[in-house]
Amino acid sequence: MEQSKKKQRKFTEEFRQSALKLASDIGSVSRAAKQLGVAEGNLYNWRDKANKQKLINQNNSGLGDFEKGLASDREEIRRLRLENKRLEQVNEILKKAAAIFSRDHL
Repeated sequence: MEQSKKKQRKFTEEFRQSALKLASDIGSVSRAAKQLGVAEGNLYNWRDKANKQKLINQNNSGLGDFEKGLASDREEIRRLRLENKRLEQVNEILKKAAAIFSRDHL
């Protein structure tokens, strides 16, 4: 028993985009699929994938500014922590100095 296997055709991205444009121009995925000799399901899959990618790109378009904001926030937090540590050290020195001066005046 020999099973016949269908050879899976590979389509370039350019072909896929052209096929989707044709389907959009004529207003019918099934007619475009018939004209191009491809399975209708392929066109639907390509369309869904293109729509998902478009949504992802739209959602990520403002991400660059957001990431820049995060980086500047991280830098600000780092700077403030260093400053806080320095001020705590200065405060400890002043407490010790105050203790020394108050002892000397008694």
